[in-house]
Amino acid sequence: MVLAGMTLAVWTLARQLGERAVIAQSRLLAGQVGERIRECVITRIEMISQIRREWSLGGIRDDQTFATRVDALLATFPGYLAINRIDEDGVLTFVAPRHANQAALGRNVSERPVAAAEYQRTLAERRPRLTPPIELFQGGTGIAAYVPTELSDEPPMTLNGVFRTESLIRACLGEDDVGTYALAIRDGERPLFTRDLPDSVTDLGVETTLPVHNRTWTLRVVPVRSAVDATLEPQRLVLINGLILSAFVAALLFVLLTMRAYARDRALLVAQQQKEERERMNAKLQQVQRMEALGQLAAAVAHDFNNLLTVILLSADSIPVHGHPEAQRGVKDIEEAARRGVALAKELVTFGKGDVSAPAKLDLAAVVNDMRGMIVRLTGPMLDLELAVTKEPAPLLASKTQLEQILVNLVVNAVAAMPDGGKLTVTVTLADGKPQLSVADTGVGIPPEVLPQIFEPFFTTKAAGEGTGLGLATVYSHVQRMGGTLDVDSTVGAGTRFTATFPPA
Repeated sequence: MVLAGMTLAVWTLARQLGERAVIAQSRLLAGQVGERIRECVITRIEMISQIRREWSLGGIRDDQTFATRVDALLATFPGYLAINRIDEDGVLTFVAPRHANQAALGRNVSERPVAAAEYQRTLAERRPRLTPPIELFQGGTGIAAYVPTELSDEPPMTLNGVFRTESLIRACLGEDDVGTYALAIRDGERPLFTRDLPDSVTDLGVETTLPVHNRTWTLRVVPVRSAVDATLEPQRLVLINGLILSAFVAALLFVLLTMRAYARDRALLVAQQQKEERERMNAKLQQVQRMEALGQLAAAVAHDFNNLLTVILLSADSIPVHGHPEAQRGVKDIEEAARRGVALAKELVTFGKGDVSAPAKLDLAAVVNDMRGMIVRLTGPMLDLELAVTKEPAPLLASKTQLEQILVNLVVNAVAAMPDGGKLTVTVTLADGKPQLSVADTGVGIPPEVLPQIFEPFFTTKAAGEGTGLGLATVYSHVQRMGGTLDVDSTVGAGTRFTATFPPA
């Protein structure tokens, strides 16, 4: 009886530890999913701000250009219902896409008191704001974002992003597998998104807050019974084995009443077996918990890796290779390698079931030398290639993936600028002790009136379907994130030189 009681006590303690492990896993998942949703929503509002900046700079000045830019944005970033323009009187003067949002055209924001309050605060504070869940002019409920233009803009207006929260959250989650967890997101007490699953264990659920501009959302993650049982299975084995062991020891003690000498040795053996059994079960429990955490991490990494591979595929598809067989073969190699990477990412997600890499100290010269073969394939036989890489170390703090992406995008742009041949020069030097990467071509050059726009997302001078307009925008973003500067020097008919200078490590 004493041993059985001890077994129950050990099982109770082990179960408590198992439940804490489940809660820890849920908290880890909530943090990962919450940050992904938060970054996703903020990115979509930032894309509206990007359209606002293009409007302020004169890149968009008519309805057709506005609608085309909105269509491109919606195709790249799913989750939007509409992006509209609101005049200074609060009237929706233009909606896009028009067909799905015709009911909102000509309506006044003041018809929705909650939305009107956030709209007025947007005008007063001159910064983006989000509404809580409201009744939409298009029907149903959702949320709206208001992004003001500059005070100097004529005519003055406000950009209005509209989202159905169900579609928005599902777009943010993407292919992430959180199938063994129920999710709920609310704004205060107002629900934004709910995915209920049968047999959810609400006692083991966790909550985390998501600050999104002026709103604070709450994400609740609740595991289902099957996931909890899988984690607690070792504890059940402890109880069963412990009870079996208790019965065995009880029978043994009955025999030992008449065999005192044998009893002492046998008791020591049983005690040793119990100790080894507990150690084995604890080791098994720790292994299960480690594998659960590893699976969650693999799924998260695979999601971000898949996003990078998607950019590679889009960039490869936009490279102009018509009439260049070697370039065509090179692009096919790139696309095939990227698709293999996508397949690997999906395998990681399947394994997981449940940031961009951290900066590291790298040698810019070594990274460029390692990519020499890829640069040669990208250049092709029609171009002269010169690689001038310093023999001195050029240390910097950067993500290797982002650094490689900077080089590939600059080389691809340079090759595209020389359709009739020319010379491509890639240089790595130390300028006043700072690592410096330079990519120069003898191509067509960039017209002065186009130069101020080349780093804007989605801006491209290529024909429709031949470019995404994200290559130089990505380069500029990565260089700034690393604390560096990106300079461009171009002469029409003579060529272009891009120079990225990074702080030394």
